[in-house]
Amino acid sequence: HLIEIPAHAMSTRNSMELILVNCISTPRICIHSEILLEFQFNKEYTIGEDLDLLTRIVQKYRLIGTGMYTIVYVNHSERSVHINNLNCFTEHIDRIREIIHRDNNSMISKKIQKTALSNAYFNLGGHYAHMHQNLKASSAILRSLLIFPTYRWKEKLYIILSTSLLTK
Repeated sequence: HLIEIPAHAMSTRNSMELILVNCISTPRICIHSEILLEFQFNKEYTIGEDLDLLTRIVQKYRLIGTGMYTIVYVNHSERSVHINNLNCFTEHIDRIREIIHRDNNSMISKKIQKTALSNAYFNLGGHYAHMHQNLKASSAILRSLLIFPTYRWKEKLYIILSTSLLTK
């Protein structure tokens, strides 16, 4: 049976905000074929195409969740969103900026905008740390901290300090 995701989930006001602050990827969703005739994937995007599609759909249709675990991810080096792939992080930032820019209906609060961008730069910093590019990791985490100073600030400060110490 299907249950509707509550509007207050994850401190969001609506489905658009919920999608921006949570990873809801294509394998995790089911979309009616008539909706996909109206809204289609942007063929120019290879990263964030699901985020782009969903944010356009939820402006017209409501989001419903099942509350069940229905998929298993297999993480491998060929995935487009693998942690070794820099493009997945930089293009994700681009998608978020585009979505925020085209938000003419003001569906996305300033707090959620900052949260989504801050998380995206935080994840970029995680990529750089994973790749042992500590200066770039610190820079991306610092940018995340500047975008939203009070959000996850202890984690951000810890990573900046630990990667800064490793560069010496």
